[in-house]
Amino acid sequence: MDKIIEYSVVFLGDANPPNKIVALKRSQEKAVYPGLYTGIGGNKIEGQSVEETIARELQEETGLSDMALTQFARLAVSQNHPRIIYYAFGLLDSTQPLPSCTDGELELLPTESIKDIEFISTTAWVLQEWAARGFNIDSPFTIHLRQENEVGMPIVELTR
Repeated sequence: MDKIIEYSVVFLGDANPPNKIVALKRSQEKAVYPGLYTGIGGNKIEGQSVEETIARELQEETGLSDMALTQFARLAVSQNHPRIIYYAFGLLDSTQPLPSCTDGELELLPTESIKDIEFISTTAWVLQEWAARGFNIDSPFTIHLRQENEVGMPIVELTR
């Protein structure tokens, strides 16, 4: 069995629940998912907790630290390259400009427009479910992606 890789993704918002979220538009120079949107994040380092990974990635990519971050979702992928992606949310200080980001450009997007923006597919599935829940962070959920069906689409299971 392949080793499970773990990642973290952070979305910052203007309120809880957010009316706008900060999303990362990945640089066109990126080898993986160039030009697509996602949150701020990266790989979990062995021996590091999920919470430590989330905080470290936010600090490394934006310089932001000491933020209250709440996990609201996780996505588990069992086909191809097994991985778990942990999603967290934090409040953005709206009196400050958006920080710069080492992986691309951060943009403040209205939550009602995220369905029209090209996100990395795993992030899009999480955002779709989060939106259906009114962007509530108090009831975490898990999405499981299993093998592909007969037309090549992953089978999605939601744990509430």
